[in-house]
Amino acid sequence: MVEFEDAPKVHLGGREWPVPLLVVRQNRIIVPLILSLVPLMAAFRVSRQAGLAKVGEKEYDAMSEICYQAIRRAQPEFSRDQFNDLPVQIWEMVQALEVIAEQSGLLKRDDPGEAPGVGNPQTGMDSSPTSAT
Repeated sequence: MVEFEDAPKVHLGGREWPVPLLVVRQNRIIVPLILSLVPLMAAFRVSRQAGLAKVGEKEYDAMSEICYQAIRRAQPEFSRDQFNDLPVQIWEMVQALEVIAEQSGLLKRDDPGEAPGVGNPQTGMDSSPTSAT
């Protein structure tokens, strides 16, 4: 984990977890799940209540899987059972999604000289989508 000290971090279950750039092994699971949550993330941008109203078992499971796969990049020995025993709050998972999307390459951080993102209506997140060119 020492090699990932400078990676962005997410807070889950009372711990800080590094999320380095993700590799194909994680992205093939994470990217489709993040894309499936675009309507949920857009609803959270409107209001917490609107977002919570869209969280069902499928959405909760997707957020949980995204977070688990992302933290395993730096800690491959971390088991699903260990993750399932963490006291993770839904708000922690929602906040972690943007960092994870950036580390997957699905979104990119705004350039330091640019004005901060105001929210991408397609993704419901602050960062700019990466371009295919």
